[in-house]
Amino acid sequence: MFTERCAGLVIGITILMIATGAALWIFSALLGMGLGVGAIASGATALGLFGLFTGAVAIAVGAATGSAAAARGLAAPAAVASYLINALAQITSVMRPARPVSPYYLVLGNEPLAHGLRLIGAVSVLAAVAVLLVAGGIRFARRDLS
Repeated sequence: MFTERCAGLVIGITILMIATGAALWIFSALLGMGLGVGAIASGATALGLFGLFTGAVAIAVGAATGSAAAARGLAAPAAVASYLINALAQITSVMRPARPVSPYYLVLGNEPLAHGLRLIGAVSVLAAVAVLLVAGGIRFARRDLS
């Protein structure tokens, strides 16, 4: 059951990445935005990686607690907090030290449509996703479902 949820997350995010990329490509052509295929692929991939992170938080929390409400209730604030850390770090020095660990900043903070996907950020977020899913898998396997 846990493996199926992980596979569903990856498949769903992949479909959304393809749909997002296709929409960007179509609207770029229609509106004369001049976005190249590489820029579109970078943007869609960055968005997908952030979605994988948020989904991995939900799966890990759900596996640990058995509660869908807790999974949703912690994944959404994790995404919002990641965004806020990135946004606030740009306007206040108090948040700047936290910015490099924000998954939002790591994959979306350098504007991937304009500058491409940062490899170190993508790898860092994928590593966090792997850690979350492994930890969730361990907790799920140890849960007493009786």
